Amino acid sequence: MKTPLQFFTGLTLAFTISLLSPSLAIGQTQKSERQDVYTFVEQMPVFEGGEAGMMQYIGQNLRYAEGLHGGLLVASFVVNPDSSVSDVAILKGLHPELEKESVRVIESMSGKWVPGRQNGKLVAVRFTLPIRFEGSEQKQLKQENKRQLPEKEVQALQSDVPFTKVDQMPTYQGGEDELLHFLREAVPSSRNQKGLSVFTFVVNRDGSISDVEVIKSQHAATDKKIADALLSTSGKWTPGQQFEYKVRVRYTLPINYPIKKTQQSKVTVTPVGS
Repeated sequence: MKTPLQFFTGLTLAFTISLLSPSLAIGQTQKSERQDVYTFVEQMPVFEGGEAGMMQYIGQNLRYAEGLHGGLLVASFVVNPDSSVSDVAILKGLHPELEKESVRVIESMSGKWVPGRQNGKLVAVRFTLPIRFEGSEQKQLKQENKRQLPEKEVQALQSDVPFTKVDQMPTYQGGEDELLHFLREAVPSSRNQKGLSVFTFVVNRDGSISDVEVIKSQHAATDKKIADALLSTSGKWTPGQQFEYKVRVRYTLPINYPIKKTQQSKVTVTPVGS
């Protein structure tokens, strides 16, 4: 059975994947048939939503069979000047299914990058991305740790204070593409506008939505309609979990107008109260 990866403490995903900081060789260039490929530039490429957004994207989109052994997979890819991704390679592999799925998801990140710049010009930059998969042994240990949680932590998990980073982030039924498609159809005027607005809302334990706010507004009237549409998605979310406890989670969702189906939703990862 194919299952999505899930976040858990330490920015790891369960069966689990943890995204380490991309490793970059300093100040070197590689030649390709099309262009020079840099490994370090003045302005490095940035995934929409930053590293946290990249981790969430990979975690929500990877699909794989349960029961595979864990370990460290290292992938390499090029972010091109047009924001596309190319030349994906596995530098350190694991099970062929994990390798194939990692390549598929990395390739699907095309168009979701702010390209790198060198001397004011857009350039191609190669990234090396380590991904750690956790196997069944580590998952068993996690279950045992759950039973040993201090009372204060259990109380925090059962409180109404929303988290911003949890083991398993909330997911919209049908995935992010379906959410963006819904918003685009619900607010047709968004197709003719440009710019970035940022929304925040809470996904509750029962999958309902509350506390919708516009924290950066590009088009006030349209943003209000988007906020109302987000609120109407109540009941269509799988709630977030921390140590198997359902918890309230605050989402931060930047939306680039016009809304496109391939846009990436993001989540902030700074814990509330930290």
